[in-house]
Amino acid sequence: MNDNHSSISQTQPLTPEEAQEFRRLKFAISSSEDGIWEFNVQNNTTYVSKRWLEIIGYDENEYESSIEAWKDLLHPDDVEQAMGVLFNSIANKIESAHVRYRVRHKDGHWIWIHDRAKILFDEAGEPLIVAGFRTDVTELVTAQEQLLYLATHDSLTALPNRTLFLDHLQNTLKKNYFSDEKIAVLFIDLDHFKQINDSLGHPVGDKLLVLASQRLKSILRESDTIARMGGDEFNILIGSINHVDDLIDICEKLIHAFREPFAIDGRLLHTSLSIGIALSPDDGMSAETLLKNADTAMYRAKNEGRNTYRFYANEMGDKAFERVVMENALRIALKENQLQVYYQPQVDLVNGELIGLEALVRWMHPTIGMVSPINFIPLCEEMGLISEVDFFVLESVANQQVKWHNQGINAPKVAVNFSAKTLGNPLIAKEVASILNFYGCVHEWIAIEVTESHIMKNPEEVIYILKELKDLGLEISIDDFGTGYSSLSYLKRLPIHKLKIDQSFIREIPYDEDDIAITKTIIGLAHNLKLDVIAEGVETAEQQTFLLENGCQLAQGYLFSKPLDTEAVTGVLRNL
Repeated sequence: MNDNHSSISQTQPLTPEEAQEFRRLKFAISSSEDGIWEFNVQNNTTYVSKRWLEIIGYDENEYESSIEAWKDLLHPDDVEQAMGVLFNSIANKIESAHVRYRVRHKDGHWIWIHDRAKILFDEAGEPLIVAGFRTDVTELVTAQEQLLYLATHDSLTALPNRTLFLDHLQNTLKKNYFSDEKIAVLFIDLDHFKQINDSLGHPVGDKLLVLASQRLKSILRESDTIARMGGDEFNILIGSINHVDDLIDICEKLIHAFREPFAIDGRLLHTSLSIGIALSPDDGMSAETLLKNADTAMYRAKNEGRNTYRFYANEMGDKAFERVVMENALRIALKENQLQVYYQPQVDLVNGELIGLEALVRWMHPTIGMVSPINFIPLCEEMGLISEVDFFVLESVANQQVKWHNQGINAPKVAVNFSAKTLGNPLIAKEVASILNFYGCVHEWIAIEVTESHIMKNPEEVIYILKELKDLGLEISIDDFGTGYSSLSYLKRLPIHKLKIDQSFIREIPYDEDDIAITKTIIGLAHNLKLDVIAEGVETAEQQTFLLENGCQLAQGYLFSKPLDTEAVTGVLRNL
């Protein structure tokens, strides 16, 4: 049925009040941007508004409204879900439901619809009427897909980037956990690329990277995954390896393919490959370990003359010893308080005021000096010590906040990072409250930062835990936002106050168009969700100007201050 027919018959004249209400209802329906529909379960009749017909491109005399007609419009991949939500809701007496699906427009293209329905039941629980609103969300879905693509692909070569490669690798490791088949990670570096890039310029270097990526991809199977990890480094994931000889054959084909020069701007340029190989489960069971070991093997290939490949297995003697030494040193560091907390200021770009601090852990080794977090944080995670490090930082910050305030220093809120393991502890809120209360630290003096990728590992559980932390009075921020391609449906449910734009998107602003687009999208998303947004890794005045012009008022980075030890940051706070 269309607008000229209603599933509700009129048997008596309308009163003036009823007539006025009817006119209001008719005006609301005709003015709505949503398509309105109704399904009378009792007599199997339907009604759709004129707006719905406009959305799908039909005139009133071209479309006969029925459940069957609606089903015929559905994308084949969405029929089961869309019909299932409708009829399961009726069968299970669920009063409201919503679903997203695709329908075919009259001209043949597909459009995305967000359908929200209410179901009216009689006193016996039998369904009477199902009615709802259908919204064309094609532009929103397209924008989401574009944002996801930008966040997961390299803008130069169009290959998957590090984020997507890690996701594929982690999923493959899970699937292969109980399998006898091996998987391999290849870490590839282009030999002599730096000399070409420096002598002939970045445009030539970029063209070489594009052609090299295409040549690498042409050798691989469709089931293999290749990604550009940055610079002239590529990673390849090869699954279902029954014999190492098969892997050797692939590596030799890759090396052989690069014997032919690349023709670029009238020049013939030569480059070769150094390939490092790590196998799972032999060389590691985690994505991080495999990548690290493949990288180690690649450097051995370079040191032994380039244009070759090396397996990580040949490295195990020295590397295993180095790891044991590092693990023991790290355990001693935790016992002997060699870890220190540094603080990086966060500022308001409009007035330059310091509005917060981020707590960062540093390791001062008694003999080798400062150890970079890049070198020991992954090791802490592998050894199961990361939660101990997280709580060390939290306790240090809570204690320091109390000291500052007792000295009359009005210190701002300090953000503490929580790892995935810490965040997965169901008792974490109680433990945090206990620590803060022990030191007498006001809860509002502390903020918690969690990375987007950690949230998406178990979003439902994390949402519950974050709500508990928020209920304590703690500010919650998502760190490294944009690198974990979280679902927007989860994002709006997260009990958070702030989004933190990952420094990888800030680094090349204002020169990289993809980073500009992603950053603008994140800022707009934060504003629409009524969240604060802060950019990290700001190092240039141009980046500061860009952020201000696009609505990001908060930032941290070396442009304003490097991370400071307790004494130095105390001096800064005293002078405020």
